[in-house]
Amino acid sequence: MAAVFELSDGQTVSIFFHNPDVTPGKIAPTDEMISWKWLLNKKDLTILVAPENGMDLNIKEVATRVMKLAATNSAAFGRANTKRAENLAAIEALKAEIPVLEKELKRAQNELEVAKVEEEQRAQRREAMENIPDIANPAKRYVAVKNELIRLGWAVAHDGMTLIDRSGAVAVKQELVGSNHYANIARDWAVYQKSGATWKKVDQIADGSAKTLKPASEVAKLIDVAASKISPQIKVVKPKRQDPIKTAFIAELEALKSETDIWAFDRRLDEIVGRIEQAGLMAALDPELNATADVLTRLLAAAEKGKAYGQ
Repeated sequence: MAAVFELSDGQTVSIFFHNPDVTPGKIAPTDEMISWKWLLNKKDLTILVAPENGMDLNIKEVATRVMKLAATNSAAFGRANTKRAENLAAIEALKAEIPVLEKELKRAQNELEVAKVEEEQRAQRREAMENIPDIANPAKRYVAVKNELIRLGWAVAHDGMTLIDRSGAVAVKQELVGSNHYANIARDWAVYQKSGATWKKVDQIADGSAKTLKPASEVAKLIDVAASKISPQIKVVKPKRQDPIKTAFIAELEALKSETDIWAFDRRLDEIVGRIEQAGLMAALDPELNATADVLTRLLAAAEKGKAYGQ
């Protein structure tokens, strides 16, 4: 067995004992223990305290020799002990930081999982949007019904989205029914009646779901009939036969209004204007050209506003 003494400067003195009786493997309370090996900082110094001339050294002499040797190492061990204390303090500080870092890691992992779920949902919405046929796309569906209403004599209001009937007293506007624009959601056409300087919603025409959409011409006729009931002076008659070239240009301009790429919009508009000028229809199509140009102006204003926010 061994006894280990730690000195104040961090040095250690180790003394190994044995039991020199007939049962050295067992130690009884009355057994005599004899030291046989001495270490200072794990270095053997037994020879320093060994018996001399067959006589054991006085215990005080043993202690004096051991401590004198330890004193020669004290300064170096003091410096090392200071460094050891600093290292232990640093270790304790790191241990204290571990729970905080673990919480931050857990929070970051949770945020990552939420971000993954949100990205998956966005991907699903994009895929759903890509898979919606053109006839069910809200923007393209609006243009299709609007073109049919224009053929029935309706006009586009200044906001570019509302349509006004021939009397000027009835208006209609597309409404989306659902939580987002990506699902196969139903669309309704809200009918408004002018009362003084205000507009009041008086009817709603169902467009149906993406799976059961009515033809655009049928929806336009339903809207026109509803308008005729609100304004009796309006008679539902077949529209006058229009110039097919002019009608085609009007349809092109209306379809262009759903374009969101500014440069594509501008190039396409220039190309259409060139053909209209060649056909000699600039004056006849002036209202439609102005309405289309207004849409481009709004797109440019929105882009400038977004750029200003980004700076």
